[in-house]
Amino acid sequence: MKLSELLACNSALTAVKDNPTLSFKVSYAIAINAKMFETFVVPFQESQKQLVDMYAERDAEGNIIEKDNKVTITDVEAYNSRLKTLLETDCCVSLHMIKKSELETSTISPSIVINLLPLIEEE
Repeated sequence: MKLSELLACNSALTAVKDNPTLSFKVSYAIAINAKMFETFVVPFQESQKQLVDMYAERDAEGNIIEKDNKVTITDVEAYNSRLKTLLETDCCVSLHMIKKSELETSTISPSIVINLLPLIEEE
């Protein structure tokens, strides 16, 4: 699984984690996967912060310039290239699968289901 897919899946897990229509079994699988994904998400966030630090616009004293909690990237092409390389990293994960039938009574939007597909197994 690529890091980009893992991040999308993690975002979907975050979106459904408090869904009251999920069974305990599905909630457990979500919790196990979310906990395991943290081992990849936290280092990614740190790497992304380093990239921003590397390419952020700075003032005369070398401090990063923020406007409305946003940072201007000085070399967008280089930043995007390095970010793309980071997102294409292969992640060796052992997914806790969720049977499709276990989700039949759940209310989850299609946009979230798309990102959960790596965790859903057909029967």
